[in-house]
Amino acid sequence: MNAFFKDIRIGDFVASEHGLIPVSFDYSWDEESDIAMESESDEEYTGRNTVPLDYGSTHQSKPEFSVTFIKRTCGINEKSFFVNHDIRSILRELTGKQYYRDLYFLDDTLHTDERIHYKVKVVRTEQRKIHGQTVALKFTFRCDSFWAYTDIQSREFTVKGGQTIRFYNSSDEVNDYLYPQIELSPADGGKLTLTNRSEKNRMTSIDNNTADEIIFLDSRNESISSSHPDRSILNDFNMKWPRLIPGMNLLHTSADCKMKITYQLLRKVVF
Repeated sequence: MNAFFKDIRIGDFVASEHGLIPVSFDYSWDEESDIAMESESDEEYTGRNTVPLDYGSTHQSKPEFSVTFIKRTCGINEKSFFVNHDIRSILRELTGKQYYRDLYFLDDTLHTDERIHYKVKVVRTEQRKIHGQTVALKFTFRCDSFWAYTDIQSREFTVKGGQTIRFYNSSDEVNDYLYPQIELSPADGGKLTLTNRSEKNRMTSIDNNTADEIIFLDSRNESISSSHPDRSILNDFNMKWPRLIPGMNLLHTSADCKMKITYQLLRKVVF
């Protein structure tokens, strides 16, 4: 089908900056498929139980899609085909690094609600020739999984002690937590707690804070630090990393503070 976007970025590579125009987009499943999400569950029956224990599922294949590019011409006399130097330069950028890179579509007219990032690598390259000249380059990308990602997002709050704020986790991953990065700026010194009342009152507690301090919590990487470099903040932390359940989270703070929550949501790969 025709490309639904005007440009594409893969890592540091931007197609338009290399004189490429996307003209078609194809994916690895047809209109009657189940979005290529073939999966197999790991189940076990115990005793006479007729309902198996579900230990989760694994995907049997990874989604692939292809983008075909033609060369952008700026003048009547400019050649509309790729010379060998052009092809080598583009291949070096796109296939020289064999690991998954961030890809997203620019000027996307299909995903109008949010930008979606895919982790991909090039698995196949093809040329389209007319009269012996290469007029189009086709690249097939394979996603690392059936998960894509939103832009990194942030929400900021100024809260009073005893106040509860609402945070809705709209991730497509409904079987796991969202592990955000959180910055806390206490208005006063002393103890500060953050309690998720939506998850059995799970409490994150940090003692001995000061009013001019910023506390950084990275729940995904289990890292905590302070804007005061000499502080051994880990000694004042109860090791309960903030995490957000799918859906609504009610977050209760014990003291006045400013709070910034930074996160990236998972999305199912859908084209």
